[in-house]
Amino acid sequence: MRDEPKAGFAMSGGFPLAPLLFLAVIFFLNFTGRIILSPLLTSVESDLRLNHGQSGALFFTITLGYFVSILGSGFVSAKIAHKGNIVVSSVCQGLCLVALAFATSLWQVALALLFVGLSAGLYLPSGIAALTLATPPRHWGKALSVHELAPNLSFAAAPLMAGYLSLRFGWRGAFAFLGVLCILFGLAFQLFSRVGGTKGSMPAPSALLALLKSRHIHAMIALFSLGIAGTLGVYAMLPLFLEKARGIPVHRVNDLVAASRVLPVFAALGSGFVADRLGSARTMALALFFSGCGMLAVGAFSGWAMIAGVIVQPIFAVGFFPAGFAALAAVGDERSRGLAVSVTIPLAFLLGGGALPWLIGVLGEHGHFGLGFMGSGAACCACALLLAPRPGGNG
Repeated sequence: MRDEPKAGFAMSGGFPLAPLLFLAVIFFLNFTGRIILSPLLTSVESDLRLNHGQSGALFFTITLGYFVSILGSGFVSAKIAHKGNIVVSSVCQGLCLVALAFATSLWQVALALLFVGLSAGLYLPSGIAALTLATPPRHWGKALSVHELAPNLSFAAAPLMAGYLSLRFGWRGAFAFLGVLCILFGLAFQLFSRVGGTKGSMPAPSALLALLKSRHIHAMIALFSLGIAGTLGVYAMLPLFLEKARGIPVHRVNDLVAASRVLPVFAALGSGFVADRLGSARTMALALFFSGCGMLAVGAFSGWAMIAGVIVQPIFAVGFFPAGFAALAAVGDERSRGLAVSVTIPLAFLLGGGALPWLIGVLGEHGHFGLGFMGSGAACCACALLLAPRPGGNG
């Protein structure tokens, strides 16, 4: 059964703008809670006396929790519906962020971050399912681009929030503030949202096996791993790389990283329209290729060439996701759509958003910080060339 936006919530043509904006705010807080460690990492590393490898491992800890949770998201949404899943995710993530503010050792921070990932992972399958069920298929590209405004705004806002809040309250205060916001908006979604009432699909072993045997799912896991590597994977270690390997002062690093994420907000919005026009395959190929070129520039150069890579790379990287999610939504039917997301996204986040920052940190500890960026960029370019539709294809 399809969720329908109530009267007063939809624009003409059945595009449910208000519910989508509500979901986008929840997603913004969900995503910011997972990435704000990046601009705070220098302070955390100094306070807890960590090396670069240990710092990178903290991102793997978050994504490990995210991996486990997103796999089990379908079990929860099958019991309490997608709306309940979204509320539980937001409130629990907020509580974990508040707990993180009181951590005093590496293992306490790692444990808190593990639970941040566990709670955050409940959101995405239910968020995507609620969004696509409330939106006519002809508007999926545009609706997903509205939803994808959230992580791209988060990439731009997190360094500014981290700089402002840590200057006044320390890195602990920044985590606590964000946690309280997650709790408040989660409760508001429970009280005021009118979408997401449909229950999810219980991930039965037979359904999981059927999806895992699909070559389309294998391809989507690989593509999303590279897409996430181009956004979250690069972003996680970029501030530390710019400060430690390129000698840029931390306040300028935060300003540069924040500035580099402003234009991607508009690119993400427009990429949904591009995907609807060019098709998912062509859009993903273009996004991965130019994102990969930007990563190569960041890792290989210094000075203005590196800065150009920092600014240009995320503009193209964000274009992958509306097309990617539209392609992923087409893999299954309405009941299995959340399950397809639950199978694909956790593995992609574990590889692109967890293993990659850890690898970059280990390489940085041995004096080869740039190799991680260069290797990721080369992989994106190579995959884009394989993905690009051949002449005469339908894209």
